Amino acid sequence: MAQETSQPSNWGKRIDRQPALREAVAIYREICGDSLIAFYARGSAHRGEAVFGLSDLDDVAYVTQLLSDEALERLYALSDARLEPWGLTGKRGLGRPRTLDWQTWGRPDASDEESLRYKGATFSLSYDATRVYGQDVLLGYSIPVPDAAFAREYLRTGPLETIRLATGGKRHREFPLPEEPEARLRKLGRLAVLSGAMVLIARSQFRSLRGPHVLPVLETAEPRWTGFLQDTARCYIEVQPDAPDYDPYLGTLAQFAEWCWQEVSES
Repeated sequence: MAQETSQPSNWGKRIDRQPALREAVAIYREICGDSLIAFYARGSAHRGEAVFGLSDLDDVAYVTQLLSDEALERLYALSDARLEPWGLTGKRGLGRPRTLDWQTWGRPDASDEESLRYKGATFSLSYDATRVYGQDVLLGYSIPVPDAAFAREYLRTGPLETIRLATGGKRHREFPLPEEPEARLRKLGRLAVLSGAMVLIARSQFRSLRGPHVLPVLETAEPRWTGFLQDTARCYIEVQPDAPDYDPYLGTLAQFAEWCWQEVSES
C-alpha cells in the first residue's frame, strides 16, 4: 500500500514517545499547577505503537479542580505548539483533564452502570496505560480481574459495533474511523487486535492489549485465521507496503469479529 507523497518522510513511522510524554507533563504542570494529581499515557503511546501523523496521545490527566474554559483553551494551544514535532496536534494532542469521579463507582451500592464504568476505568489504567507522572490513582482500590462478562461488554460496545457500522458504510458516533485511507486501515487492524484480546480474556489467556501478546497466541490456537492475523500484523502499527487492501480486509475483519463475539458469548 503506497504512502502518499505529500506526507512528511516520518509520516506513519513510530514516535519516540518519551520526549513527547515529558513535554506533555510539562504542559499539564504549567496549566494545572498543584491541581495536577497524575498523568497517564494510554493506548498506543503506552504500548509503544504510536506513529507520526496517525496516532493520538490518548492520555488522561487527573486533577483536583477542572480547568476553566480559558485555561482549557491555553492547554490546547500549548499542546498544538509544543507537541507538533511528534505530530500530536488538534485531536491527537492533550485531552481535557478530569477528576477522579470513577473512584466512587466501585462502592458496594453502585449502580450496574457505575460498576461497568468502574471496571472499564480500572481495566484501562491497569492493562493499557503507563503512569508517567504523579500519584498511583489505583492504589488502595480493588481492580476487578477481566473475565468473560467483561470481554462481552467491551467487545459489544466497542470493536464489534464499530466494525458492524463500518461494514454497512456508517460511522460510529463515539469511535469514528479516520478519513485518511492508511489511518483507516491501521484502525481496522487495531480493532482486530482488540477483538482477539477479548477472546483471550474469555479463555483466561490474556496478557495485554499489545499485538505481539494477542496475534501469535490466536494464530497458534486458531489456524483458520492465520492469513487474516498475518495481514493484521502488517497494518495495525506501521502500515507495511504489502499490507492488505481496505475493502477485502474489512470483509474478513467483519467475519473475524463475529467469530470473536460467538467465542466470548459461549464462555
